Amino acid sequence: MAKYKYMWLAVFDDGRIIRQHPEDLYSKHNPEAEWNPTSFRDYQDYCEKHNPKEFVLYNDSEKEYGVLFSERPVIYTRKIYAGDNGIIIRPPEAIYREPEALTNVRVIYYRKMEAKMIDGVLGEPKCVGFELGYQGLDAEGNNRQKTISVI
Repeated sequence: MAKYKYMWLAVFDDGRIIRQHPEDLYSKHNPEAEWNPTSFRDYQDYCEKHNPKEFVLYNDSEKEYGVLFSERPVIYTRKIYAGDNGIIIRPPEAIYREPEALTNVRVIYYRKMEAKMIDGVLGEPKCVGFELGYQGLDAEGNNRQKTISVI
């Protein structure tokens, strides 16, 4: 069973697909270590030598959110229908399309976490949503970024 409401997967230009581990464990997870990175580190490691094509948040609600990487990145949503005739995947609907070309485009992805303080003791952190988007450099070298919140 998945640990979070939305899981991620990444598609690369060379055809490789990396999926978030169901328990969000890094492929080099060390149970003896005091701290381990999440499985997002697998994505970052692969990005060092390969170009991402798409980064997607998906779940069982038949809806997904993603980023298509290009000179003008796109944040999109897409609906998936399962019916008598099989699975129908609708084309992506752009939520936001970058108006100008960017270089060094990379994903922005993180979970929004909350923890309640009870009698001076911090409770167990809980995931309350996800931020998804991209950042890159415009023609003048300025950092441009755009994100959406997925709850």
